[in-house]
Amino acid sequence: VAPLNLYPVGTATSGLPYPFLNNMEFDERLLFYGVNLLFALAAYLAIAVITNGLRRLFRFSANP
Repeated sequence: VAPLNLYPVGTATSGLPYPFLNNMEFDERLLFYGVNLLFALAAYLAIAVITNGLRRLFRFSANP
């Protein structure tokens, strides 16, 4: 789906892959993508911290 396609049609633009994106102005879409990026980075960091903590908690020796 390309931004110049005629379908799906929204109030602000047309041709974006999800209908709700077509109803957002460019600034709103930019904010939407920015918030999603920040959430993804926060989730990634949280999982990295949890994983690091679990590795330290359950550290096993390779040599018996």
